[in-house]
Amino acid sequence: MTEKRRLKRATISLDSDDYAALGRLARRMDVSASWLTRQAIRDFLDKYGEHGKPELALRLADKHKS
Repeated sequence: MTEKRRLKRATISLDSDDYAALGRLARRMDVSASWLTRQAIRDFLDKYGEHGKPELALRLADKHKS
């Protein structure tokens, strides 16, 4: 028997275009927007791992300075 994973709640802010696109995609795939968001986070963590790529963090920091 598989163990049920306990989920933690997180709040994110999206711009209205991204929010609408997420909703459309969720309806088209017949899943929840929360499921899509969790999947995207898992994919990101699989790609970058715990330590990530330093250049990604630097680019994000520079982006927010503008």
